[in-house]
Amino acid sequence: MLDALVDARSTLAEPLLAAACARMRQVDADASVKEAAIALAASFLSAAVGSESLRESALKELVGKLSSEVTRLEAVRALATVAKKNVVAMGTVMDEVVDEMVSLLRQTSRPLRQSALTCLTALATHTPPPLATPILTALPPLLTPNDPY
Repeated sequence: MLDALVDARSTLAEPLLAAACARMRQVDADASVKEAAIALAASFLSAAVGSESLRESALKELVGKLSSEVTRLEAVRALATVAKKNVVAMGTVMDEVVDEMVSLLRQTSRPLRQSALTCLTALATHTPPPLATPILTALPPLLTPNDPY
């Protein structure tokens, strides 16, 4: 019974994750549609469902959304969700994500800084110690006791 449920979940996940990737790529999609697609992709990446190539594609799409002003905050939150539940999935883009999150800590938007810090915290706490070193060394110069995070 459980095996049938897992098979059904994997079978349904593949087309849903592919549709979410397609919506994230769509240039003329409404912001709320893109945000929903980003959240859906994060859910699937967190649960590690779908083929490995599709998960890799979805992760790269999420990282790509960090460069868009419209989807940046939602992408940071999505990457934090993935980092909290399935940091192994972040392996291929970990350095790029860390660099981007560190640069977001310099932004003026408080929600963006808070979300970036949440993502970095999730990465640092769920990553094995040798791999977390770049995260931990990048943070001290950016954080001061006066920071309101």
